[in-house]
Amino acid sequence: MRLPIALIFLIGSTFAALAQGRSEVHMFKYGGLGPQVPAVIDDFRYIMGEKLLLLSTEVLGGEYESDLATISNLKLKPVLKDEKLEDPNDRVGSLTERTKYWRDTGALAVLTGRVRASDPAAISIKSTFFLGDLGDKLGSQSVSVELPVDAAGYESTKDSHSVTILASLAINLIYPNSTTGNADCAKTAAAFALINQAQQRAGAVMEDDQVTGDTLKKIVDAATVSVEGACPVGG
Repeated sequence: MRLPIALIFLIGSTFAALAQGRSEVHMFKYGGLGPQVPAVIDDFRYIMGEKLLLLSTEVLGGEYESDLATISNLKLKPVLKDEKLEDPNDRVGSLTERTKYWRDTGALAVLTGRVRASDPAAISIKSTFFLGDLGDKLGSQSVSVELPVDAAGYESTKDSHSVTILASLAINLIYPNSTTGNADCAKTAAAFALINQAQQRAGAVMEDDQVTGDTLKKIVDAATVSVEGACPVGG
């Protein structure tokens, strides 16, 4: 039986992405009510792209650079339909659909969420990172975090979204073929370096937002336990 060319291309692209490590954050349309919401989402989309680039430059370097090469490919990939962000309910509305999309595309995370704009003076973004099999190592396949729409949240990587991404990358280093559940401990030191970076940023968030900081602490702690359990230091 001959496979359709489009299917062969999809399979080949997926295996290539997995071989290089998961490094794309796929962003679907965000919800929210209010006249400011479309502009906030457009701004957030741009800022997330820049934030991932900044995160790459901050993390790379030092003795683990070769093990962290995947991070140089870290980027935001907007999921578009008719040149607009696609409604997640149209393609990944169920857990089955979302899991299949995550596995088939080789994405690090599937990003959905909503804008909280009930108070024009305190607008925030509530994002849900669907992490698929990687999320199982962090306590949940879906991780929800909040990001204030202000200069402090947008212009640095000391924020909830960066912490979640760093923890996910650390797990992906240990479970590069995450669907099998088999650990690869060759990059354990690099994984702990990423967890340390996440921990520092989570501490900075906690100084301003205890609730979000507590959520991030749980994510970082879960990543630590998962890596230590799979690859005991000195074991």
